[in-house]
Amino acid sequence: NGQTIPVEIRASHIEYAGIPALLLHVRDITARKQAEAAVRESEAKYRTIIENIEEGYYEVDIEGNFTFFNESMAKILGRSVEDLLGKSNREVMDWEHARQVSEYDDGEQHEKNRVFELEMTLPDGRLRFVELSTSLMQDANEMPVGFRGIARDVTEAKRFKAEADRL
Repeated sequence: NGQTIPVEIRASHIEYAGIPALLLHVRDITARKQAEAAVRESEAKYRTIIENIEEGYYEVDIEGNFTFFNESMAKILGRSVEDLLGKSNREVMDWEHARQVSEYDDGEQHEKNRVFELEMTLPDGRLRFVELSTSLMQDANEMPVGFRGIARDVTEAKRFKAEADRL
């Protein structure tokens, strides 16, 4: 019908009836190309979401080292992206809050999801309240490999509530 389709061709040198020849195996890979395009589109969609949300998104390995995070996460922690690269959560939090997170991370019974709030002192001395929604990441054998989560700066909401409570 004149339609062009993507194909994969494998060729082998053979001898046919005493004459050198090529044996060609041609396979239609239209479905694979469509699946690859769908994956690229999905990855672009989620990358755009992660890059544009105000909430911080992060992933840490089981030791608490940042393996992935968006710019908003660095901003919430009062750091530059470059400063956060290669750091562990213990290096970017004060001792008490790093201990709280570590107790959760190191616990024998890893919860699938957990929401908790931390009071953090930023490198410039400002106080920030951060709500973390964390979930366990597991490998194919369901062994814990790290955590991913969303961080939300709730400092202004807490200040507003405190002001409302005083009135």
